[in-house]
Amino acid sequence: MPKSMRLSRIPKTEAASLLLDIPDGRISNKTATKSPTDFGSMELYDFLMSISLPAITVFAAWLLKNRKRGQIREDIYIEHEDGRIERRTFHIEISEDTTQAELIKRLSEITGTSEDNEDV
Repeated sequence: MPKSMRLSRIPKTEAASLLLDIPDGRISNKTATKSPTDFGSMELYDFLMSISLPAITVFAAWLLKNRKRGQIREDIYIEHEDGRIERRTFHIEISEDTTQAELIKRLSEITGTSEDNEDV
């Protein structure tokens, strides 16, 4: 069963709001890198987050807050108990009618999180 997921290349401004919302103890590692852009360098963050329903719920809310319509495409790296790391792409078309519950369901499916168990 998966134990953590890594979110990669989150811009600094978005990372700050995500860090404020994630429950204490759910993020075990945060690293920053500089990435060149047309306007200089941009600070990007990678997060290693324990997989649990509370963390998935906050991540879904954060995704909706930062992307009102169009599509969400995030590469999520799943770390398994045996040390294997698997890349899964989360992709969903969203509109103003997309609910947080829909995102939680899809994220739970991709991460192997049970919606019935608060701490998987």
